Amino acid sequence: MEEQRTWEVQEEAKASGEVRDKNFHPQQTLHEFDNVVFDSRFDSGNLARVDKVRDDLFNLYITPDNAGTPFEKGYRTWFHFSVTPLRYPATITLTIKNMNCQLKLYNEGMVPVYKCLPSSPTWKRLPTSLTYKHQSDSGLEFAFSFKFEREDTVYFAFSFPWSYIENQKYFEACEETARQSKDIYFHKEVLIRSREKRNVDLITISSTKGMSNEREPMFYALFPEKGQRPNLFPSKKYIFVSARVHPGETPSSWVLKGLVDFLLDTKDERSAWARDNFVFVIVPILNPDGVYRGNYRTDTYGLNLNRFYISPSLTEHPSIFASKEIILNLKAENRLLAYFDLHAHATKKGCFIFGNALEFRSQIDCCLIPKLMSMNCAAFEYESCDFTERNMYAKDRGDGLSKEGSGRVALYKATNLNLFYTLECNYNMGRTTNVTVKPARVDPDEERKHPELVPSYETLMNMKSEMNYNTPFYVQKSFEEVGESIAVSILDMFELNPLSRVAASSFRNVANVKMSIGLTLIKKMPFRLDPYLRKLNKNLDENMEALSSYIEKNIQGKVVEEQKSTNEKRLLCFSKARPPTKQVGKVAIAKIEFELVKANNPVKRVPPVVKKLTSLPRIK
Repeated sequence: MEEQRTWEVQEEAKASGEVRDKNFHPQQTLHEFDNVVFDSRFDSGNLARVDKVRDDLFNLYITPDNAGTPFEKGYRTWFHFSVTPLRYPATITLTIKNMNCQLKLYNEGMVPVYKCLPSSPTWKRLPTSLTYKHQSDSGLEFAFSFKFEREDTVYFAFSFPWSYIENQKYFEACEETARQSKDIYFHKEVLIRSREKRNVDLITISSTKGMSNEREPMFYALFPEKGQRPNLFPSKKYIFVSARVHPGETPSSWVLKGLVDFLLDTKDERSAWARDNFVFVIVPILNPDGVYRGNYRTDTYGLNLNRFYISPSLTEHPSIFASKEIILNLKAENRLLAYFDLHAHATKKGCFIFGNALEFRSQIDCCLIPKLMSMNCAAFEYESCDFTERNMYAKDRGDGLSKEGSGRVALYKATNLNLFYTLECNYNMGRTTNVTVKPARVDPDEERKHPELVPSYETLMNMKSEMNYNTPFYVQKSFEEVGESIAVSILDMFELNPLSRVAASSFRNVANVKMSIGLTLIKKMPFRLDPYLRKLNKNLDENMEALSSYIEKNIQGKVVEEQKSTNEKRLLCFSKARPPTKQVGKVAIAKIEFELVKANNPVKRVPPVVKKLTSLPRIK
């Protein structure tokens, strides 16, 4: 405890400006050599140590989360540093010596990303391949070479970075963009401050349509700047979106950028429909301290903040406490529709969703948005989504904390709403790519007249989206398209999309998409054990209308029983008329076959093979 208190005093002194170290945090360091300079002294930087082997070869080490503090954790995956050669041209080989074992990523072609300042400020995947191997004592070791051809400073990172400062600048630019449009409603405020006094922002995006003069309420200990809260939108449903609870999961910020860019697009009529009908409430960075320090998974105190939603502390988990307060208030006023928490994944390939395990009809509603996202986005993989109960309570390998404390599960239990999701994007690539169709123009104001005739079982089973199995590596645009698909799919769900891929697909309407989901779920556990669904499942060809009524209206219609064949009926009568024989084996089977042959051959002549059986001794 004394060690922890000493560290806290030092951190308070740094924050107040009383201490000004060259290396403010252990992750953010400077390493100068006669021919090159390595630097990670910036927001989200991470580089622990550099050892020179020779002029063109250097060994580099990643800093674990919160290194040198009582809260150090063994997460060593995120790195972000710059290299400035002092002589040009130069080809230098860099070897990362101590990364956590991320073999699944690198086996599939994962490479670092880089940008060159000032000549090429856009992040790109490294064009050269890597050599890598697993070291049992230190973790994953990989090496790559880079040719420095001009007087640039080259930045390298584990994945496409999105720092705390970049986030602040991006939303300031968004605010300026919104001011130039009379139709866009954009409000930015400080929800709460982190334990290191950084802003946890809350963004509200909608249109001025349906705006009330009333304001959102103030909350105890929240909104430290005491500014004016956003206007209320009584007729609209709210969607809550959060990102970067795990600081190294930078693809989540690019997903969020795609969503926000779409919502602020004044040239896309779908964006206008999204703003006019919904309010998007966004927390861009839940863990700003971890992001700034260059951590991979935890906050300043070594906590995985996505395990404390059941009972968050105002002092220990301020961003989680504040987010839950906002969500519970929206639920209490019947305004909350959906919740998306954005993440990145290092092991499972693809972009996909973790949802909750619900009862049959609610599960179809929960699966609908991910299914629609797969129709609207090439990179999103519906088949990789997981809605199992096991995934609601699985425990982490490292700290043993359960997913029951995650935002998706804990807030679902607190609100009893169905549309609560964790959205995951692999850092590198997916398993498949969807073939998206060209959208069809529809009028959302027109009353939809769906055909009364429910499609047959065979027809619905043939309603599938095309997929490619040659998947490209993900870039920023890949993640941004996933973010855009969130808003587009919500429009499709409520049939408010003026340019709908659903209408242009083989499904034709959302009702058929829901039926398709239902036909898949009805065959899976635990739904196939449900007494009513079990009856439907036995003869789906004849029970499509009953299934449709149950899905759409919660009406358990009359079930058409499966018609048994003549042989099955006769065998059933035979088994009821005579008790089963005690003898098991060829003789017992032969007797049953004999009875079936007699039933199907009413001719007096008994076939020779069966005739032998008539002379068998009586079985006692």
